[in-house]
Order: sequence, then C-alpha cells, then structure tokens
Amino acid sequence: MLYESTELNPDEPVFSIGEAVEIIKAGSGKTIRDYDTNGITSFRKNSRGDRIFSRNDIVYLKNLRNLGNFGFKLKALKFLSGFLKSRKINPVEFINEFSAYCTSRQYKDNSKK
Repeated sequence: MLYESTELNPDEPVFSIGEAVEIIKAGSGKTIRDYDTNGITSFRKNSRGDRIFSRNDIVYLKNLRNLGNFGFKLKALKFLSGFLKSRKINPVEFINEFSAYCTSRQYKDNSKK
C-alpha cells in the first residue's frame, strides 16, 4: 500500500483479514475470528463489516500465535484476557511483553544445551 506521507501510523488499519492471516501464518481467518468472538481481541471493521488490522494489531496477533506455540490454548488466552481486563491491565501490552519474555526464555534455555 502506498502512502503520500513518509510517516506511517502504526494504528492505521491497512490490512484485510486475508493479509493478516498470511502475515501471522495462521492458516485461515478462523483463528483471528476465534480471538475476536471469544473476547480476546476487538478489531475495527470497515463499512462492509470486514475486520481490518493495523500494524500494531498484526504485532498483537503474532504474539497471540506465539503464546499458542508455547501451549496456551484459546480458553487460556480468553481467561488471561478477561483477568487482565478485570484488573484494569491493558491485555495487549501485557500479552506483547509476556510473549517477548517467553521467547527470550526459550532462546536462553535452548542456547544452554
């Protein structure tokens, strides 16, 4: 996508669900729709009702998928998201940081072998 401005807004929705699926390697849009319908995420929609994603949304989706790779099932992610919201903690920030922590721990553990 081409922009007139040299500055890109990371919150500007520019990706379709198909593009998001391809970027995060989800296999299908069902994964993303499951996150949304279970209250783990809440993405903007265009005038036709299609989900649209910003660069920040893509980072969050990648981190959710990453936690899935660490064994977090949809039910656990839903519980974690609800728990964080009940404590007035931003689930996006927490999950992004937690995913980075898990990845760094995995890297450290693998490098010791």
